[in-house]
Formats: sequence, structure tokens, C-alpha cells
Amino acid sequence: MILKDKEEQVHLGENDVVDIDDYRIAAANFATGQYTNHLGQKRVGDHFSLYLFETDSKLILGKGSQVTINAQLWLVQTILITPTVETPVGYYSGSYAKLTKVDQPHEAQSKPPNFTLYKLSFFFSLSIAIYLYFIAFDDFSELQLIQGSYLWMTLMVFGLYGHKAQNIHQSSRQKHKLEQELQGLIRTGQILGSFALIVLFPLFKYERWSSFKIALLGALVWLVILEVFYLTVWNSL
Repeated sequence: MILKDKEEQVHLGENDVVDIDDYRIAAANFATGQYTNHLGQKRVGDHFSLYLFETDSKLILGKGSQVTINAQLWLVQTILITPTVETPVGYYSGSYAKLTKVDQPHEAQSKPPNFTLYKLSFFFSLSIAIYLYFIAFDDFSELQLIQGSYLWMTLMVFGLYGHKAQNIHQSSRQKHKLEQELQGLIRTGQILGSFALIVLFPLFKYERWSSFKIALLGALVWLVILEVFYLTVWNSL
């Protein structure tokens, strides 16, 4: 069942495929009970899987979830779950979800993120590192080089965390892009193992913290790691 009401509402039945503003989507896997949505949050209730063919992604949505489809925000207003029955032509389910278009006033739209601060921080960190190790290396003592490493690494980490946090904040306006960003962090965590719990957790503060605060926390985390390295591993060499 696919019903459109002046493009303001869309009814999606089980396995229905529909184009919304030239963006193809489909609904499937209607169920009720406990589930984990596309943001990694555990919920209980009716839910379904929304497939976005343009980005080859799947979002698990419940009632009240919001999803951005081709720059337009939609609200999952209703989910109706009915039993699947066997018919002479196959199995049939009357389950459906109703998506309602959400008005987005022009003045309320977010401004593009400003990456200048974090790019400058990264640029200065590289400049300091190049100067210390390739231009004036013989002019500094070992202690001074170590002290300099604190400076350029702090600036570099601040820039990297801030830039990544800005990307996540920007992606949060489009749920499928946010899912891709978070999946990238999860894959990085799988590679780094338990070490990821230390270095990645500032980025998961994106819902409550600004990118500046996340960058500061990331820099602080790496300052502690660097201090531990110099006090233990470096001194033992």
C-alpha cells in the first residue's frame, strides 16, 4: 500500500517501494518489542526498517523518529502492526507506517559549520613539528624537543577532534549521514580495540557538547596519554 496526500504524508506498507522527491525508499521488517535504532539507542515498541536506496543504507525507526530524505525532514507519525497471514498468492501483511512532512522554516535552518579554527590549529601543529624536527633540530635539547612535542601534538589533536565533531554535528541534520559517521567511529573502535574507549569517547558527546568542547576534551585525553608515555616508555629507553 502506497498512498500520498499532496506529498505531505506517505503511507508505506510492508515491502512497499516509493519515490519521495526523486528519492527511492522502502519499508520492511515491521515488528514490535525491543530494538536498537540507527543511533545505537535501545527502544521498546513498534518499529520497522526504512531502506534508502540512494545511499544504500537502512534505518530502524520507531514512532516519533525523524528522518531526512533528500534534505526534507519527515516524522514517523504512525506505525500499525498486523499479523502476517498466508493467502493463495503468498503471505500478506497489513502493517504500515505513516510519514508526515515536517515544516522547516527558512530562518531556523542551521548555518554551515566553520572549520577555520580547526584547520588553522592543524596547520600550526604541522608547522611547529616541521620546524622542530627538520629545520632547527640541533638547536634544541632533548627536554626542549619533548616540551615542543606537547605543543604541536595538542594543536594537532585539537584540530582533528574539532573537525570530526563538526562533521558529526553537520551530519546530525540528516540521519543517514549521521549513521555513516557513527559507523565509521565504530569500525575505528574495532580496529583500535579497548584503546578506542579512551580516544574516541569525546566524539560520542556530540549530542550535548559543542565541537569546541569535544576538541578540548580530545586534546586533554591525548595530553594525558603523552605524559604517561614519556614517564614510562620513554624513560625506560
